Amino acid sequence: MKPTSSALCGDWILPCPSLLKLKSGVANRKGAWAAGVGVAIRDDKGRVFTAMSKPLTGSFSTEVGELLALREGLLLAKAHCLSVQIVEDDVPLVASALNSLDTLLWDASFIINDIRGLFPKLENLYLSRQSHLEQCLGS
Repeated sequence: MKPTSSALCGDWILPCPSLLKLKSGVANRKGAWAAGVGVAIRDDKGRVFTAMSKPLTGSFSTEVGELLALREGLLLAKAHCLSVQIVEDDVPLVASALNSLDTLLWDASFIINDIRGLFPKLENLYLSRQSHLEQCLGS
Protein backbone atom coordinates (compact mmCIF):
# COMPACT_ATOMS: atom_id res chain seq x y z
CA MET A 1 0.00 0.00 0.00
CA LYS A 2 1.41 3.39 -0.99
CA PRO A 3 1.03 6.41 1.30
CA THR A 4 -1.32 9.18 0.35
CA SER A 5 -1.25 12.85 1.15
CA SER A 6 -3.32 12.03 4.23
CA ALA A 7 -0.41 9.93 5.52
CA LEU A 8 0.93 12.97 7.34
CA CYS A 9 1.94 13.17 10.95
CA GLY A 10 2.31 16.92 11.51
CA ASP A 11 4.93 17.96 8.98
CA TRP A 12 6.16 14.37 8.74
CA ILE A 13 5.29 12.36 5.64
CA LEU A 14 5.32 8.69 6.48
CA PRO A 15 7.80 6.57 4.53
CA CYS A 16 6.68 3.82 2.20
CA PRO A 17 5.65 0.61 4.03
CA SER A 18 8.35 -1.26 5.96
CA LEU A 19 10.93 1.55 5.65
CA LEU A 20 12.58 3.69 8.30
CA LYS A 21 12.96 7.41 7.67
CA LEU A 22 15.30 9.91 9.29
CA LYS A 23 14.38 13.59 9.53
CA SER A 24 16.88 16.02 11.00
CA GLY A 25 17.09 19.75 11.40
CA VAL A 26 19.04 22.59 12.92
CA ALA A 27 18.03 25.75 14.72
CA ASN A 28 20.49 28.65 14.72
CA ARG A 29 20.12 31.63 17.02
CA LYS A 30 21.10 34.86 15.27
CA GLY A 31 23.96 36.62 16.94
CA ALA A 32 24.64 33.71 19.29
CA TRP A 33 27.49 31.24 19.26
CA ALA A 34 25.11 28.31 19.66
CA ALA A 35 22.71 26.12 17.73
CA GLY A 36 20.73 22.96 18.28
CA VAL A 37 20.13 19.86 16.17
CA GLY A 38 17.20 17.51 16.34
CA VAL A 39 16.65 14.07 14.85
CA ALA A 40 13.76 11.60 14.65
CA ILE A 41 13.68 8.15 13.07
CA ARG A 42 10.20 6.78 12.38
CA ASP A 43 8.57 3.92 10.55
CA ASP A 44 5.66 3.83 8.10
CA LYS A 45 3.16 3.85 10.97
CA GLY A 46 4.60 7.03 12.47
CA ARG A 47 6.15 5.21 15.44
CA VAL A 48 9.31 6.86 16.74
CA PHE A 49 12.16 4.36 16.93
CA THR A 50 14.59 6.89 18.37
CA ALA A 51 14.98 10.64 18.62
CA MET A 52 17.44 13.12 20.06
CA SER A 53 18.30 16.76 20.37
CA LYS A 54 21.72 18.17 21.00
CA PRO A 55 23.17 21.64 21.52
CA LEU A 56 26.11 22.68 19.36
CA THR A 57 28.60 25.42 20.06
CA GLY A 58 29.62 27.54 17.11
CA SER A 59 28.33 29.69 14.32
CA PHE A 60 27.80 28.22 10.88
CA SER A 61 25.62 28.49 7.80
CA THR A 62 22.23 26.81 7.52
CA GLU A 63 23.73 24.29 5.07
CA VAL A 64 26.59 23.31 7.39
CA GLY A 65 24.14 23.10 10.31
CA GLU A 66 21.85 20.79 8.29
CA LEU A 67 24.83 18.59 7.42
CA LEU A 68 25.85 18.40 11.09
CA ALA A 69 22.28 17.46 12.05
CA LEU A 70 22.14 14.77 9.36
CA ARG A 71 25.47 13.31 10.49
CA GLU A 72 24.23 13.21 14.10
CA GLY A 73 21.09 11.42 12.93
CA LEU A 74 23.02 8.80 11.00
CA LEU A 75 25.35 8.25 13.97
CA LEU A 76 22.25 7.82 16.17
CA ALA A 77 20.83 5.23 13.76
CA LYS A 78 24.15 3.38 13.75
CA ALA A 79 24.33 3.41 17.57
CA HIS A 80 20.84 1.85 17.73
CA CYS A 81 21.57 -0.62 14.89
CA LEU A 82 18.75 0.88 12.79
CA SER A 83 18.84 0.61 9.03
CA VAL A 84 17.55 3.94 7.73
CA GLN A 85 16.43 3.78 4.10
CA ILE A 86 15.19 7.35 3.64
CA VAL A 87 16.61 10.67 4.72
CA GLU A 88 14.62 13.87 4.26
CA ASP A 89 16.16 17.34 3.99
CA ASP A 90 14.58 20.67 3.11
CA VAL A 91 17.75 22.49 2.00
CA PRO A 92 18.41 21.86 -1.72
CA LEU A 93 22.11 22.75 -1.52
CA VAL A 94 22.64 20.01 1.08
CA ALA A 95 21.20 17.28 -1.14
CA SER A 96 23.05 18.69 -4.16
CA ALA A 97 26.34 18.69 -2.25
CA LEU A 98 25.82 15.12 -1.08
CA ASN A 99 24.87 13.85 -4.54
CA SER A 100 27.61 15.71 -6.41
CA LEU A 101 31.19 14.71 -7.05
CA ASP A 102 32.08 18.41 -6.90
CA THR A 103 32.67 20.02 -3.54
CA LEU A 104 29.82 22.53 -3.42
CA LEU A 105 30.32 23.16 0.28
CA TRP A 106 34.11 22.85 0.47
CA ASP A 107 34.20 24.09 4.09
CA ALA A 108 32.06 21.09 5.07
CA SER A 109 33.75 18.43 2.95
CA PHE A 110 34.76 16.38 6.02
CA ILE A 111 31.13 16.28 7.17
CA ILE A 112 29.97 15.30 3.66
CA ASN A 113 32.51 12.47 3.59
CA ASP A 114 31.27 11.23 6.98
CA ILE A 115 27.66 11.24 5.74
CA ARG A 116 28.60 9.41 2.53
CA GLY A 117 30.26 6.73 4.64
CA LEU A 118 27.26 6.38 6.96
CA PHE A 119 24.58 6.55 4.25
CA PRO A 120 25.92 5.15 0.98
CA LYS A 121 22.50 5.06 -0.74
CA LEU A 122 22.31 8.80 -1.33
CA GLU A 123 19.65 8.40 -4.02
CA ASN A 124 17.18 8.08 -1.13
CA LEU A 125 17.92 11.60 0.09
CA TYR A 126 14.85 13.69 -0.64
CA LEU A 127 15.02 17.44 -1.05
CA SER A 128 11.65 18.13 0.51
CA ARG A 129 8.59 16.53 2.02
CA GLN A 130 6.77 17.07 -1.29
CA SER A 131 9.40 15.25 -3.37
CA HIS A 132 9.25 12.29 -0.96
CA LEU A 133 5.47 12.13 -1.23
CA GLU A 134 5.70 12.24 -5.03
CA GLN A 135 8.26 9.41 -4.99
CA CYS A 136 6.06 7.20 -2.82
CA LEU A 137 2.99 7.92 -4.92
CA GLY A 138 4.91 7.25 -8.14
CA SER A 139 4.18 10.72 -9.55
